[in-house]
Amino acid sequence: MSNLMGRNEYARHRNCSPSAVTKAMKSGRIEAAVQRDAAGNFVGINAALADQLWTSNTDPELALRTTPSAAPEIIPPPATPRGNEGDEFLVARARRENYAANTAELDYLEKIGRLTNVEDVRDENFMLWRELRDKLLNIPDRISTILASEREPVRCHDLLTREIKRVLNERADAAAAAATEGTAEREAA
Repeated sequence: MSNLMGRNEYARHRNCSPSAVTKAMKSGRIEAAVQRDAAGNFVGINAALADQLWTSNTDPELALRTTPSAAPEIIPPPATPRGNEGDEFLVARARRENYAANTAELDYLEKIGRLTNVEDVRDENFMLWRELRDKLLNIPDRISTILASEREPVRCHDLLTREIKRVLNERADAAAAAATEGTAEREAA
């Protein structure tokens, strides 16, 4: 025996209006259960599959708000056990809402300057470390003649230490200035 029903018959089976069935078909909630012929004309609705699709693709909260209250004895039994009704839809909706909230938060953080592009940070770090390396490698060029004239190892050590500290302090001062500048820009935004 065929499990196919017409729109009106399926509406009576679901205890809803035929327009609700048409709306469910057009929105795609039960379209997989709709049988069509080669020309694309409506043949019938596979009731068992449509019941499953209707339950899993319908927001239970919205259904309760939009379905007129009916006497308990004429409400058809749920297609799935109580507690699982609409779980797939709720999980998908929660996932979508979570994604939207995370995206909005990231957009906000980027706009106020608390979030930056990873590539920009990598490029900036590369330039900072390259600059530090170059400055450290230039120390011998700057003080080699002074060191050559020194005879005391302690004096040579002091000159090298002082020059290395000077380069590192310059880098630290530049980093502090950049951090302060970034804070002022974020506060201005």
